[in-house]
Amino acid sequence: MRQKLESGLVDLRWLLVLGVIALFAFHWATVARTAVDVPYWDEWEALRPEALPNGLTWSWLTARHTDNRMLLTNLQIWVLYKAGGWNVALQQVLNFGLFGLLLAGLGLWARRNVEGLGPGTIAFFLAFTLSPLLYESHSMGGQSCFHLSLLFFMLAVLSLLQDDLPPRRLAAGIAFAWLSMNSHASGLSFCGALVLCFSLFKLSRLLGTNDPSLRRMHVMHLAAALAVVGLGVWLWSRGYQRHPDYPDMAWPYGLAFWRFYANLVSLGFGMDQLSMTLGLLCVAAAAAPVSLVFARKGPAVGVPFWRVSTMIVGILTCLAVIAAARAGLGLDWSKTSRYFEFSVMLVPLSAMAWSMALREARSRRLALGLLAAFCLLGFANNWDFSVYSLIASHRRAGLACLAEAMRGGPDLCKEVYPWPLGDKLERAKALKLSFTRGPRR
Repeated sequence: MRQKLESGLVDLRWLLVLGVIALFAFHWATVARTAVDVPYWDEWEALRPEALPNGLTWSWLTARHTDNRMLLTNLQIWVLYKAGGWNVALQQVLNFGLFGLLLAGLGLWARRNVEGLGPGTIAFFLAFTLSPLLYESHSMGGQSCFHLSLLFFMLAVLSLLQDDLPPRRLAAGIAFAWLSMNSHASGLSFCGALVLCFSLFKLSRLLGTNDPSLRRMHVMHLAAALAVVGLGVWLWSRGYQRHPDYPDMAWPYGLAFWRFYANLVSLGFGMDQLSMTLGLLCVAAAAAPVSLVFARKGPAVGVPFWRVSTMIVGILTCLAVIAAARAGLGLDWSKTSRYFEFSVMLVPLSAMAWSMALREARSRRLALGLLAAFCLLGFANNWDFSVYSLIASHRRAGLACLAEAMRGGPDLCKEVYPWPLGDKLERAKALKLSFTRGPRR
């Protein structure tokens, strides 16, 4: 009887994995079905004279757009242009696949490094990342920068935080950190947290050994990482000027920052209502296991938990920077769709952290059960995929407006760009971009 019960549970767990894969496939198919081949808002900036019209140049690849350097996204645009006139709909579909790669990497990492966290449990918590709350990133080709920043941050954490750190892994980790910060401005926050946690990690190993050669190795690793990542940050910040239209910064000594920050974190747990109390509860759900383990073990914390903790600290740091920069726009901005991509990663990461923090199986099951119930409650009303159809209808209206503009009509098409397109549209025609060639979806 017991064997049959255990066999049934195993089957149920793998059914849950298959269910999440099916959810991913459905979401991807929805994105593909509703994607419209037309640039939207910031994507039009690729048609500035010094950008795509000027060809593949290092100055364009590393150019700053608002707060961001988007090297690989710009390269992606150029490749798609050469392959078929930069089909933005295709870019959206490919980007969802890139998002899937990020989730697969996170799931594989959890399976290999977190004891007691089975495939069904991992799949369950990853399922929340597939909520259509992230519609903004999935309906814009240029939002690949968000996926890339997170992906390279995760790879940097996995490369650098290990006891045996050969030179090639050190070099790879530093390169991944550099790619993260040059994919999106969030990477700068991630790398700041990574440098802090890597320094503490190396310091704990330095204090834990009396072997002179090992101590020297740890010092060299730390010095190399600090020097190269520090150089990358300096290069990133060269010429930076804050956009004049941005609001004043909201600092952590003010209540406005904490209100925005709490609601930003709670968005990742599916909480679309404005509530500072719920937000602080979500912050505690992510931060408590990290505090618990380090308070209990100190420098003796193992590598797997250092990695999970660094990811959590990095995301919480990134959200804090967003809160400081955007709180002046109003509290409603804390529920902006694109920020969901960062905060929702706290859900699977918190599950990993709690599973590693609690020693007793009963305590782990209780903590994971409470986290699961909390997330189910938060996400209960956040599975409406019709948002993609609404976006598609607006984009098609914008495409029709552009077709009229190319025939000599007004070039103000607010469905896709808030200002007159003017020279940008002329450059699109000159480049024979995909959307200028005829009717599209």
